[in-house]
Amino acid sequence: MLANYLKTAFRNLMRYRVYSLINILGLAIGMAACLLIFLFVRYELGFDRFHRHAGQIWRVNEVQSFGGITPQHVALSMFPMGPALQEEYPEVRGFTRFWDRGEQFFRQGEQGIFIKKVAAADTAFLTMFDFPLRAGDVTGALREPYSIVLTEETARKFFGDADPLGRQMLYQDSLLYRITGVLREVPANSHLQFDALVSISTFDTERRRTQWGSNFLVTYLQLAEDVDIAGLEAKFPAFLTKYIGEGATDYYQLYLQPFLDVHLGSTDVTHDYQNFQKFDRRYIYVFVILGIFILIIAGINFMNITAARAASRGKEVGVRKTVGAGRLQLTGQFVGESVLLALLASMLAIAIAEMALPYLNTLSERNLRPDVAENALILPAVFVAAALTGLLAGIYPALLISAFRPAMVLKGLQHGVAGKSRSRSILVVSQFTIAIIMIAGTILAMQQLNYMREQDLGFDSDHILLLPMSDVANDQYRTLQTEFLKHPGVLGVTASGQRLGNNVHQMSSRYEGKEDGYGVSILNVDLNYLDFYSIAVLEGRGFNPEREADRGSSYLMNQALARKLGWDQPVGKGAKLSWKEEMGTVIGLVKDFNFNSLHHQIEPLLITAQDWSFNEMSVKVRGNQLAAAIAHLDSVWGQLVGDRPFDFTFLDTHLAELYRADRQSGTVIGIIAVLALVIACLGLFGLASITTVQRTKEIG
Repeated sequence: MLANYLKTAFRNLMRYRVYSLINILGLAIGMAACLLIFLFVRYELGFDRFHRHAGQIWRVNEVQSFGGITPQHVALSMFPMGPALQEEYPEVRGFTRFWDRGEQFFRQGEQGIFIKKVAAADTAFLTMFDFPLRAGDVTGALREPYSIVLTEETARKFFGDADPLGRQMLYQDSLLYRITGVLREVPANSHLQFDALVSISTFDTERRRTQWGSNFLVTYLQLAEDVDIAGLEAKFPAFLTKYIGEGATDYYQLYLQPFLDVHLGSTDVTHDYQNFQKFDRRYIYVFVILGIFILIIAGINFMNITAARAASRGKEVGVRKTVGAGRLQLTGQFVGESVLLALLASMLAIAIAEMALPYLNTLSERNLRPDVAENALILPAVFVAAALTGLLAGIYPALLISAFRPAMVLKGLQHGVAGKSRSRSILVVSQFTIAIIMIAGTILAMQQLNYMREQDLGFDSDHILLLPMSDVANDQYRTLQTEFLKHPGVLGVTASGQRLGNNVHQMSSRYEGKEDGYGVSILNVDLNYLDFYSIAVLEGRGFNPEREADRGSSYLMNQALARKLGWDQPVGKGAKLSWKEEMGTVIGLVKDFNFNSLHHQIEPLLITAQDWSFNEMSVKVRGNQLAAAIAHLDSVWGQLVGDRPFDFTFLDTHLAELYRADRQSGTVIGIIAVLALVIACLGLFGLASITTVQRTKEIG
């Protein structure tokens, strides 16, 4: 009997090949989309889970509540915090700090190379986390000052296939680092990414060991098992009071974030520079819901087309019932055919997913497993899901068909089937409603992205090059500025302590007539910065190179800070950074501009021109002389700055990168929504074709 059923199933598959193809293709597209969504979601949920002790590791975060600004959750902590926490609390079994040093230039012999991601870490880093060494001692590789551990790829850039252990590398033309280890490549699904690690003991000075007011690195703790986290966090206020002083808890709170929660649970955490491919957990829920929706749409298609074909198989059912087939047997026959089609669709779905996966990897910048068929866990799950889908989708039409009365069917009376068209109409309306909702959501997401892309940021960002500055570049800054401007394609040169669009550092500040200090974002700039970036000064004036007081004693504030202070006319009022002894003067009020990304509201900002080293130079060039201007900059840089080669990025490229994750998610959601509409249209086409055939005689 089973052989007969299979034979009948294949015969019907070939006989109604167009409708079978529509059925299989619609379900295959839906299943392929669900499979890709599953791979993406599994990848995101799997971040950092390769560490054996991940469940015992916690990140120390701060809540900073300085007066005048909204409290902020901050990923950065203070240099001495990790050692002090381990010393104070027996629950803390170990700690490590991770200090992102950014891109650094090293020499080895005559060869000089930028190492893109350099970080400083404690000795315990390599034992707390599972980043295996290919060569070197995991317990001592980062113990001594001026030790450096390279990844395999970085080591190959300098040494090829030679053994680099014990070799030395020159940093800033004066500091020698000894290579003490070679790491295997860092997994892509790690929120900590680096190309080289240097020992944090290199920077362990007496000043830093007592530097409790500055947050610039991340601290991770490894706790004993079964620690009462809430109980440990309750001890932190006393800890802050002991080490920072009375009143510290008015400004700082500490809390522990699970290590496995960092990747998906840090949406509201700022200054989270070390969180590679930081993702919003809410998008995971969105993708799962979309996957369910698209599978529902595909299942409705499958059910509708199978049910609509019931009329053409009425005589077959009548004959089978006449010769003794029971309802259970008939139901099994049609459910079996449905499952067979679903299994064929699953095979096609795997092929579609295989072909689409490289494009998804490129779009999402992820490293999803490229060969679905080789994944021993996924493959059986796909077939089981297909069988269940076929079973659920086939039950309704199977029960409908098996309920036919033989006498009426054999006489050609099939109105019982037609009477079920209302149910099919409801299902069609339901699937299109879901598809339209998905399209509407996509449109809203795209509108938000367009807003981010087209929003006036409040400063000029066109044709601006950003050049990282070393100590030598700072020493030569004025000469570089003069020489750069000699080219007609260079329109302006300025410098700053931080790049626009990044989380600007905060410092405590004080103001005339205000008893409390205020934590505000601080932007340290060259005197021509406001003119260079076309930042509007609403009241007062900008910095003037001819006025000596403007260097360190004059400030400009944005409208947000003036509102927080309750000042309608801030120009002329007193202001200072808290550590300065003498009060300076507010010389201007600038229009609010988005110095952070559009993910954050505009916070109070104080602009100063302190005598500090700059981190970055900004150069504005003419668009029609771009290549010639860059060649000139490269030549001048090579003559005046010997510690590192010329390197730059465009400001507009940097700003676009801030919203890359939003664009990627919006694009993926859009593709899923379009697929849902395509599947729904396939089903509608199939139903329309079946209805046309069924009414041919009536029309004729």
